[in-house]
Amino acid sequence: MKRSRAASERACGGCALLAFAVLLASCGFIALEQLRVTTHPSGRNQVIGREERITLAFSVRPERNDAESLARISTPDGICALDFAWEGDVLCLLPVRPLPAGERLVLSFSGMLSAADGREFQTAIEVPFFVETDAPQPRLAAYSPADGAGAGTTTELVLTFSEPIDAQSFAAGFVLSPSSEYETAWSADGKVVTLRPKERWDTLTLYTWEVAETVKDARGVRLGIRSSGSFLVQEDALPPSILALRPAVPNGDGSFTVVEQALDGNLRARDCILLSFSEDVAIETLRRSFSLDPSVRGHLARERAGEFLFVPEEAYRMGTVHHLVVSTDLEDLAGNRMARECSCWFTPDIPPQAVLSVSANGGPAVDLGSLEPADIPLTVEKEIVFAVDFAQPFGIGSRADVPFALRCEAIFPSSILDPALKSATWTSDALVSITFAGFTPSAGQELHYYRLTFPGGPTGIVNDDGSYLEEDAWVAFVAR
Repeated sequence: MKRSRAASERACGGCALLAFAVLLASCGFIALEQLRVTTHPSGRNQVIGREERITLAFSVRPERNDAESLARISTPDGICALDFAWEGDVLCLLPVRPLPAGERLVLSFSGMLSAADGREFQTAIEVPFFVETDAPQPRLAAYSPADGAGAGTTTELVLTFSEPIDAQSFAAGFVLSPSSEYETAWSADGKVVTLRPKERWDTLTLYTWEVAETVKDARGVRLGIRSSGSFLVQEDALPPSILALRPAVPNGDGSFTVVEQALDGNLRARDCILLSFSEDVAIETLRRSFSLDPSVRGHLARERAGEFLFVPEEAYRMGTVHHLVVSTDLEDLAGNRMARECSCWFTPDIPPQAVLSVSANGGPAVDLGSLEPADIPLTVEKEIVFAVDFAQPFGIGSRADVPFALRCEAIFPSSILDPALKSATWTSDALVSITFAGFTPSAGQELHYYRLTFPGGPTGIVNDDGSYLEEDAWVAFVAR
């Protein structure tokens, strides 16, 4: 049976093509079977557990050394060092160090792979993934000044993060432009960093800052997002000035009630002084420029921008004119000095102390300052219990000093001895019972004279508010 010439030509042509294909395959130039590589993780941006294996499974048995050379895991810091293990045709990638949690990682397998049977396959696999983390991703939560806001030449740049930040990582990933020398201070919890100029920012300059996405928290987790901002330093040519000096009454809880009156005659013994300025000032220059005469121990504290408190740590002096001065050493945040010195004279509102009444051993009140001595019968123990009522109250801090400040003295005859303080009991904040012992009673016509003295003046009996007797008060008496 004869075949047609056309059929014969088709058959010969097919045999020739088949022979050529077999020849190429035997030489390793082409693969008739498609290579399939199954990865774990398989989906893009998949989150895997910390203990999950990372694998490549091959549908065709590969040359193992070839496969290992093409396998990569990339981290933000570079290529991860790997060990390898095989389970049949499955390649397990074993990171030498734990992979960073919460950061974008990439599993890649790219290049020409040789199969065990000599065939070659071109591969190009890239699978981004993440390793789970229990903690939240760190982020820049807030910053001051606001983006594009104006600032003074000494304004601090404050960055607040959601998690404690690794300080070295921050130093490597923070950029300020134009470059300027600054100091860095971290809060105790590592979440807030304050950057302050070593001297001053350049005026009329727009500063831009950037926190790189590579900055890590204390656990080693990256921010993952680049953050930036700017602030404009504008020249301030106006000098600061004092707007008002007012009393500020402490409320006992750290807050203050401002009295809308002048200091003179309205400032009580332990009131604060609120200094209000036309703009915010540098507190270190306020400390240098502030003075009180006579000196009152205390400290200055910033209440808010442009307002500061002088907080006394002792009472002002009763009946004394105080001179408050803020000198021209005061500077605003731009370095402008106050043009004129501020002076203020005031007398604090501190009422004088007074002895309202004195009674002895339960008897009637005796006359204070009388030249006619009172007769006071002694107790069986030869003691006198004086009940003293003061006009101004004593706090716990000053009560203990009162009995020791009193003087009970023998006046006549010179042979009798001074009585001694025995005890004191406060029945209220202004009423005290004081017992003296060791009196010598009068005998017949021989009268024994004594005097109880309440010393006046600022070194005498002084209560917590600085009230004292303007002069000595005394009681003369005969012990019976």
